[in-house]
Amino acid sequence: MSPTSVEFESTGSVEVYLTQVSLTGNMKHKNYIEKLRKEFESGQVPKTALSLSGRSGRFDPASLPRNINLPNYLLLMRSTIDVTVEVVIRY
Repeated sequence: MSPTSVEFESTGSVEVYLTQVSLTGNMKHKNYIEKLRKEFESGQVPKTALSLSGRSGRFDPASLPRNINLPNYLLLMRSTIDVTVEVVIRY
C-alpha cells in the first residue's frame, strides 16, 4: 500500500524533499540512498524528488513517476535554524 499524502508542519522554515528508493539490503540500493543524502547535504535537489519549502506543505506521492524497482519513499528535510517538524503520512 502506498501513501496517499505526506504532510509536514514545522516551527520554522524547512526544505523538504520526497523521492522513491528501495530499502532492500542490496548494496546498490544502499549506495543510491547514500548518494541522495550527500547530494542533499551539499544543497542539491535529487532529480527525481518532489520539493517544498516553508512552514507547512503536502506532497502527493502519486505525482512521482512510478518505479516498481523503488517501492519505498525517502523524506529529506533541512533548515538553517533549529526546528521541530511534525510529519503525517496518510494511507
